[in-house]
Amino acid sequence: MVDPAASLYRTLSVGLGQSGSPGPWSALRWVQRANGSAPLRLGFDPDAACLGDRLPAHLVDPASRARVPVQWVESRAAARAHGWLRPENLDHSSGHGTLGAIMRSRSPDASLFAVTAGHVLAGDPLARFGNRVALRQAFPPVDIEGTLADWSPDLGSRDRDALFDASRMALAPQALDGGVVDQMAWPLGWADAPVGTRVFLLTRHHRMPARVTGRISSAVDAGDPPQRYFLHDVISYQVDSDPVGGDSGAPLWDESERLIGLHVGAAPPGSDGNAVASPIGRVLDWSGCDLVLRNEPLQTESRQPLPAPAVRPAAPAGIADGSSRAIDTLARTVWGEARGEPDADAGMRAVAHVVLNRRDHPGWWGGTVEDVCLKPWQFSCWNENDPNRVKLLAVGPGDASFALALGIAGQLVRMATSERVRADTTGGATHYYARSIQAPAWAARATFTVRIGNHLFYRDVA
Repeated sequence: MVDPAASLYRTLSVGLGQSGSPGPWSALRWVQRANGSAPLRLGFDPDAACLGDRLPAHLVDPASRARVPVQWVESRAAARAHGWLRPENLDHSSGHGTLGAIMRSRSPDASLFAVTAGHVLAGDPLARFGNRVALRQAFPPVDIEGTLADWSPDLGSRDRDALFDASRMALAPQALDGGVVDQMAWPLGWADAPVGTRVFLLTRHHRMPARVTGRISSAVDAGDPPQRYFLHDVISYQVDSDPVGGDSGAPLWDESERLIGLHVGAAPPGSDGNAVASPIGRVLDWSGCDLVLRNEPLQTESRQPLPAPAVRPAAPAGIADGSSRAIDTLARTVWGEARGEPDADAGMRAVAHVVLNRRDHPGWWGGTVEDVCLKPWQFSCWNENDPNRVKLLAVGPGDASFALALGIAGQLVRMATSERVRADTTGGATHYYARSIQAPAWAARATFTVRIGNHLFYRDVA
C-alpha cells in the first residue's frame, strides 16, 4: 500500500533545487517528514513574489490522489541557508558543513558518531582530538554537542595526501532524541557507484540530481582560510546545480537511497564532473563503523566479538558441525573469489551476500551455503581446473586475508535474515561477474545493482 505522505515527500524532494518550478513551488526551500496532524512540513521563502495570499492546508499526492495535510513554515535567512543538520568545530572553527550520516562503531560498546567532510571539523590545522564540536539546525532548533574523534586528511601535518576527506564526531547515546531522528535523512545501505550511475546530493536544497562521471586524483583547496591537500582516486560527479559553501560532507545517494559518498567540494577546472566526493566504503573501513540505516534502532545492546570458528585447513567437507561447515565453506569461497579486490573487506562481503541471497531463495543453485558455494561452475574458485582451488583448500586462519574472510563469513551466517538484508551491499544480487571478462549473456536480461571493486552485481537473472 502506497503511503501518500511518503509518495508526496519524494515528489516534492525531487523538484527542490531545480529551476523552472511553477508557481509557489519555486519558493519551496525544504521538505521534512513530520508527525501529528500534518505529516509533511514545508519551508518556503516568504519574500518570494510567486506566493499567493493563502497557502493550502492539504496537498494531493499525484500517485494515489490522496489528500495529505501539510504545515507551511516561513524559512528566512538561517533556515533558508540550511535545512539539514550542520556540523561545526566550536574550538577551532573553519566554517560549517552538512551532516553526511550517523555511524555505529563495530566495537562492543557500539558508540555513535556523526560523519561529515574532514575539512569541516578539522579544516583548521590546530584542530585536535577532543575538540568540542556541534550539530546545529536553525528550524526546528537543534543544538547537539559532541567531541572530535578523528579525521582525514590531517592538515596539521606535512603529509597531506589522503584517500578520502572525512571526520567523525563522537555523540552521547542520548544526544539524538526522537525529534531529531525524525528530521534526519537515513540511507537504506551503502554501495559503490560505476560511471553513469544516477545519484543525488542531499544539501540545503534537499535533493539535487547528479551523475557519477568517474574517479579523480587531484589537489583540493577547502576550509576557511583554504587549505590545500591531495585526494587520490575519489568520486567525480556532475551535479545539476553547483554545490556551494556549507555543502561539504553532504551525503551522495544512489536511486536506491544507498549512501555512495560524502561531498568534498568543487572539482578542479577541466574535470569530467563539477564536484568531488569521498567513497563511503573507504570511510567505513577507516572508521571501523557501520552506517545506522533507516528503521534501525540508534542504540543496540553491547556486542561481544564473534568467537573465531573452529576450522581446519582442509576441505570444508571434513567439518562435522553444520554451522562451522557453512562458515568455513563461505569463507573459502569469498577468499578464493575476492581476496585480491582493491578493498578486500568490501569485495568479500559482497560475494558473501550473493551466496546468502541464493541460500535465502532456494533454486537450482541449492538451498544451503555449502550447496550454493559448491554448485558446479558457479563460483570459479571451486572449479577442478582452477589453480585457486588448491590454494583455498590449503589456506588456514594463520593467513591474514583468510582470517578476515572467516570473520565476515561468521558474522553474516549468524546474522538474522532481516538484519543481513539491511546490511546487503549488493542490493539483493544473486549473480556477479568480473569487469575483466566479457559480459555473460544473462547480464543483458538482468537488473544491474552495483559495482563493488572489480565486480558487477545483478539480480532478477532470468
